[in-house]
Formats: sequence, C-alpha cells, structure tokens
Amino acid sequence: MHCMKGRRHVAKVEERENKAKRGGLTMPMLMPPSQYDHPPQVPVIEKVVPWNELQRFCHGVIERDKIRTATGAGVWGCAGLVKGKCYVFRIDVPGVRRHELAHCNGWPHDHPGGWYDAPLH
Repeated sequence: MHCMKGRRHVAKVEERENKAKRGGLTMPMLMPPSQYDHPPQVPVIEKVVPWNELQRFCHGVIERDKIRTATGAGVWGCAGLVKGKCYVFRIDVPGVRRHELAHCNGWPHDHPGGWYDAPLH
C-alpha cells in the first residue's frame, strides 16, 4: 500500500511538471531579487532531470536546510557551489533555472528579497 501511494504521488507531481512545461503552470514561482538575478561568474554544471530523480540528487540539501515546500511535493531544483563551480539540478519548468542560478550568485537559501511571479491562468 505504501509503495502504491508513493507511485501515485510521483505520478501527480510528474503530471504537474508536464503541465508546467506546456505553459500551464498553476503555482507561483519564487524569483530572486535583482542583485542575484544575472548570469553567474562561476562555471555552471547543470542537469535537468525528472522529479523523482531530482529528489534523490537534492536529498542532502533538503535534509541539511530542512526544506519544506508549500505543496509538500518536494523541491523543483537545488544548487550548490563546490570547488569554484556551481552545480544545478532541476526539473524542466519555467522559472526554476533562473531561481537556481541566483543561488549560484550567492542568494541565500532562506530567499531574502524574493518575490513571487504569478502564473498565467
């Protein structure tokens, strides 16, 4: 039973991800303030992955920072600096790349100055 519930949850999240890719995003995206919203000065290693794989990649960040999302559905991306390079893992949803690249530029994980870009309905 637990396994089936997990599969249903993943299916629902993947359905939302696919809808967002088609331009039907129904959740606001947290966007960075201008001082962090520019191309990073460090090399960026970026990987776009499915939602369930992303949760595995970002597990350490989720646990370390005690990340809880508004939906409870997990994270849409994570970024971290390692040896002068910024590693970005994310799903393919508009706005997520911009959000994660801001972390490469030093935007703290508690998102000070962030603002919500309202989705188009």
